[in-house]
Amino acid sequence: MPDPAHPRPTPAPTGAWPENFTSHRQGTDCPMCANDFSADDIGWGLLLRRGEVSNAYLWRSGQVRGYAVVIYTGRHVAEPTDLDEGRRPRSGATSSPWAGPWRRSTSR
Repeated sequence: MPDPAHPRPTPAPTGAWPENFTSHRQGTDCPMCANDFSADDIGWGLLLRRGEVSNAYLWRSGQVRGYAVVIYTGRHVAEPTDLDEGRRPRSGATSSPWAGPWRRSTSR
């Protein structure tokens, strides 16, 4: 049963970005930032690991059930490339030559 304190995101129509995608990406009323990161269950995900600067959740709703999602808990961050070099995780996703172009293509 859904928890009213943790509403699930409304799915976007297939092939379209949600109407408020740009404002959420910029941090305005971001549904990810509204989560209670001290809880073991945030409605759409179950806590797998609580870290020093991020938490990992098992996504259990929507079209990507079963994925692990890592959320930076320090402030709003749309992409790991938004973090300064000292806070950025060391992974192929953030050091890839495609990370910058992908970020620019989704920030419209």
